[in-house]
Amino acid sequence: MYSILIVLIALGLFAALLYAGTSSININNYLIKSNKGIIEANAMSLATQFNAYENLKGYTLQEENWETEIFSLNRFSPKTLEGTSWNYHNDNDGVYFCLSGQVNQINYEAMKIAEESSTDVAFTGVTCGSKTITTHTGSFPTEYSVTYWIR
Repeated sequence: MYSILIVLIALGLFAALLYAGTSSININNYLIKSNKGIIEANAMSLATQFNAYENLKGYTLQEENWETEIFSLNRFSPKTLEGTSWNYHNDNDGVYFCLSGQVNQINYEAMKIAEESSTDVAFTGVTCGSKTITTHTGSFPTEYSVTYWIR
């Protein structure tokens, strides 16, 4: 008797899922928010590691072998999104870290939302080093980046 009741409940739940469809479960929104978190957490960690490096070494992180130098501090290696990589640049315009590469629509949306929540620090565009916001209007995948200015 108990088994029949369990089977009936399971069938009812299955029928309700079929009736409602899977459109109410939007995996893309979850992936966008998750990837936004990855971008922001790594940008913050890179900025922290950059400051720690300067305080410890007494000079600015150089572009050559920057990942090795950052990794040597505490074994931190930044995470990327599929098709992207982190870059570091230091010149007369300032210092920034940039996540760039060929992105799909989910990663593009994650970059845009990450940029919007980091006003005056982060800028999205086609190339690294942007100080203005550029929106993509074409198809995907596309070359895109989010730049986080340290100073």
